[in-house]
Amino acid sequence: MNEPEVAQGSKRAASGRPVRCVLVGVGMMGIDHAAILAASPSAELVACVDIDPAAAGRVPSRVPFMTSIDEALAIPDLDALFVCTPQAFHEDGVRRGLERGLHVFCEKPIAHSLASADAIIHLAERHPGRLAIGHMYRFDPRWMAIHEAVSNGRLGRLVHLSLRGYTPDFEGVMLAGRTTLANENAVHGLDLLRWLAGDLQRVYAEESRTGVAGAGLVDSIAVTIRFTSGAIGVVETDWAMPTDTGLGSEQHFSAVGSEGVAWIDLRDAGVGIFSRQAAPSFPRGIVYADPAGGPQGIYRVEDEYFLALVRDGRPWPIALSDARAALQAALAVDRSIELERPVRLDELT
Repeated sequence: MNEPEVAQGSKRAASGRPVRCVLVGVGMMGIDHAAILAASPSAELVACVDIDPAAAGRVPSRVPFMTSIDEALAIPDLDALFVCTPQAFHEDGVRRGLERGLHVFCEKPIAHSLASADAIIHLAERHPGRLAIGHMYRFDPRWMAIHEAVSNGRLGRLVHLSLRGYTPDFEGVMLAGRTTLANENAVHGLDLLRWLAGDLQRVYAEESRTGVAGAGLVDSIAVTIRFTSGAIGVVETDWAMPTDTGLGSEQHFSAVGSEGVAWIDLRDAGVGIFSRQAAPSFPRGIVYADPAGGPQGIYRVEDEYFLALVRDGRPWPIALSDARAALQAALAVDRSIELERPVRLDELT
């Protein structure tokens, strides 16, 4: 798309009509984003793309499915591309979208390596304001409230932060062979703690390989952190929580400052259902369906904000440098596990 066409496309998005989107990667996260876009009056999901033909069965009804991203990006009058592919393919998807003149939403982490992240940032610099990296907890009202309290000085000087987040074992079975636990799960906590306490200086990580995720694969990690401010922190995560518990996830956060404390307890939404006829269930509060079955929650807030960005150019709440820093921290965790020692972040450039 040439520059006049890009400008014209921006005007079309600003006219009030739905943002015309293509989504590539109909996997675990792509399914959620596709459902949201298909249900949103602010979006028109014109195609979903995946190299696996079986993914067609995961696409919302009446949305065309394709196995070629080139075919999808040839559709006229597109405004945006959602990149929900595995991390190693983020750079290619972002490049195709930006060079086509589209706004691009890319799932976290920004990439699988710092070299790829830097290439993505370079692409974005040539197309300013069009790339957003999706760290969804930045849209969670609980984390937003904690960040506001820290920014306003209500907690004083941060001394210690702790985050524990656990996910069901089926995720480990699905993902442990293709990415790392640090880059898939811990990257959330590393980003959030950096958002609150500033840059990380070094990390030290231990892992367990007990066979839950697969023979020889990492199924849990515990990370200690030294921040440049002098504060310390801990991030623990896994993909080993038994699915039969009925828990979709479990998350606990606490922060101690010189002037106060703050916490988040997100084991469940305060709702539990037990029955002799079925396994226990704990309906989630951060992702849920409305009375008509439509998707709601922080992913919906995130996607709607991006659609509004396409229309009016509002700033995205996570800078590309922040997304890179979160990746750098996750890679440092992996390096620490490999070398069995603390790793300074400046060892990775």
